[in-house]
Amino acid sequence: MLKYTEDRYSTEKYIDKINISIGNIWASSSGTITKQNELKAGLTIVTFLEKDYSNKIQNIINIIDNLDYNFIPTKKLHCTLLGLKLSGNLSWNKYYEKLSIEAVQEFFEIQQLEINFKLYFECIRPGTLYDLNQNPISNASDGTVILYGNYNDNGNKDFVDCRIKLVKALKNKLPDMFNEKFDFPFPTIWSTLGYFKHSDFPCNKDKNFETIFHKFSKLKKELAYVEVNELRMVKYRKRSLEDAQLLLRIANIYTKT
Repeated sequence: MLKYTEDRYSTEKYIDKINISIGNIWASSSGTITKQNELKAGLTIVTFLEKDYSNKIQNIINIIDNLDYNFIPTKKLHCTLLGLKLSGNLSWNKYYEKLSIEAVQEFFEIQQLEINFKLYFECIRPGTLYDLNQNPISNASDGTVILYGNYNDNGNKDFVDCRIKLVKALKNKLPDMFNEKFDFPFPTIWSTLGYFKHSDFPCNKDKNFETIFHKFSKLKKELAYVEVNELRMVKYRKRSLEDAQLLLRIANIYTKT
C-alpha cells in the first residue's frame, strides 16, 4: 500500500494533515481518461514549469512510462495558482473575461506582491481520487500522476497565501461572478505530470507489486524545487492547457495582451 499525507483545511485558519493510502489505480472508472478529451471554456492563473524543470521531469516521466500502463504526459506542465470558476450557470464571455483580467491585475498592483515564489514538490505520487464532497476515497487513485507539495514546505506557504487573498479579493470585487462557493479546496500545490490511459489496475498485488509499488516508493525521494518569477492568466478549452491563450502576464511588470 502506498501511503502519503495531504494538508487539508481544518478551519479557516488552521491546517491539518490527513493520511492517504493508495492500493488501486482507477484510471478508467474514475473518469479521468474521458475528461481529457472534453472541451470546456475556462480561465485559470498558472505558472508553466516545462522550461525550468524539463530535464529532471523527463527522467521521472521515463520511469513512469516504463511501468507499461500507457502513461500520457501532460503537454503543458503547469502548477495552478487559482482556477477561475464562475458562479451558478454563468459562462465565460468577453465581458466577464475583461472584468476578471482587470480585477486580477488590480489585486497584484494593490498588494504589491513580488512574483518570486519558491515552490517545493516533496514527492511524485499517484493523484488522489475524491468523492463529491472532496473527501479522499480510501485506497484509490484517479489515474493521474502528480508532483505534490504541502503548505508549510519551504516557499509553498507564500504561493498558497497569495491564492487565499486573491479568492477573497475576487469575491469582494465581482460577487455576481464569484460567489461564496468560489474557492480552492486544498492548501497545497501540485502539478499533474500526466495520466494512465489504461483499465483499472492494482499497485500492490500479484505481479504489479514489484513494479508499481516500488517505483512510486522510490519516487518519494525525487524532490523538485522550482522558482517562479511569472504567473500567467490564460484562457483554455483543453484540460492540458496545450491550447492556452495568454490574457495577462503577471510579473513585477504587468502586461496584458
